[in-house]
Amino acid sequence: MRLYCCVIALLLMACAHGKSAGPLVFDETTTSVMPAVVDPLPDTADLRAVRWHLLLAIESHALGQTQRAQEALDTAFGILADLDEHDALVDTAQAATLESAIERAYFDLLPHLKDFPDNSRLLLLSEEKIEHLPTDAKLLVRIRQLRPRCDMPIDANDRVVAKLHFFQTRGRKTFATWLQRAGRYRTLIGDILRREEMPSDLFYLAVIESGLNPRAYSRSRAVGLWQFMARTGRMMGLKRTHWIDERRDPIKATEAAARYLEDLFAEFGDWRLALAAYNAGPGRVRRAIARADTNDYWQLDLPRETRNYVPLFMAAAVIAKDPQLFGFEPQAEEPGFAYEEVTLPKDWLYVDLKAAAQLLGVERQTLHDLNPELRQDITPPGSRSPYTLPVPPDARLARPSSPSAP
Repeated sequence: MRLYCCVIALLLMACAHGKSAGPLVFDETTTSVMPAVVDPLPDTADLRAVRWHLLLAIESHALGQTQRAQEALDTAFGILADLDEHDALVDTAQAATLESAIERAYFDLLPHLKDFPDNSRLLLLSEEKIEHLPTDAKLLVRIRQLRPRCDMPIDANDRVVAKLHFFQTRGRKTFATWLQRAGRYRTLIGDILRREEMPSDLFYLAVIESGLNPRAYSRSRAVGLWQFMARTGRMMGLKRTHWIDERRDPIKATEAAARYLEDLFAEFGDWRLALAAYNAGPGRVRRAIARADTNDYWQLDLPRETRNYVPLFMAAAVIAKDPQLFGFEPQAEEPGFAYEEVTLPKDWLYVDLKAAAQLLGVERQTLHDLNPELRQDITPPGSRSPYTLPVPPDARLARPSSPSAP
């Protein structure tokens, strides 16, 4: 399919599920998507701003303003997540100190939260325990009924039941949001997992990791759908510069996560241990196995977040098989992540997203959402190879008012 206007031509070649069979191409005579001067970039990577939001959170908590405190801590984490650890201007020791202080503030805040934000990983810190669970408990029975429909190991024990109960209570609003958002990435992630011959239920690992938000971040500065740390992302081939962060790219990050999880499963031979290693790092899991002299995940002394991680994944996978059985109302899912690709001419310095959105006749936010790997509102300047820009599949170029337009 071809779209024409007087200054630009796009060759539309899209395949099913939103992934392009071939690139779209801008006519090389088009220059209107490049402003004459790049707008100055805001300096968000500022430790002073982190400290200010931390102090605001502490003050808000003291005044009983829980939501305001939580928002301030999330903002502080967001600024830290965007810091470039290779920037000589960043005081990494001070950043680490602030990270620890923010985490302590969050621990203090946890008991006062009525629910959890959909993009926060706070639920990995929350402890729920159920003691002396009878063997015929309703939630245990439901796990046993539904786990044959899962292609990952699902254990029926008190720790998984505690997480099921959590999702039905304090985590209910969060999980309902995730169920709605699942439609956006289920096909994209499922196709990649299938291609890599990985279990399809690993989709729910991305749900637990990020709430299916490609711009999600953690207090440890992990980023993206699969929450890659900068070092692990580099190890798996994900680039990070001042202009882009491929950990936020849904396709590249999912491919990298599938490869990494495959490596972890090959090392540990058990999906529970592989998932724990994905969260805590393989070295920490190896040491825990050596100390306990067992490879039973449930018997290992692991960090609090990792102790919660695997049962939360299992609970999410079970509920997703039949949400109504667990009290979740049916709801429409978000539309799938669909796009077509525009290959920018090699001799272009960069493209401004605001100008491109106007040219394509789409909302700027729509273009922003399709390009989460861009850390700025322009494509990487001076790239050695042509940059491929995802655009909406139904985008139509705005025709000029000139009567000479074809």
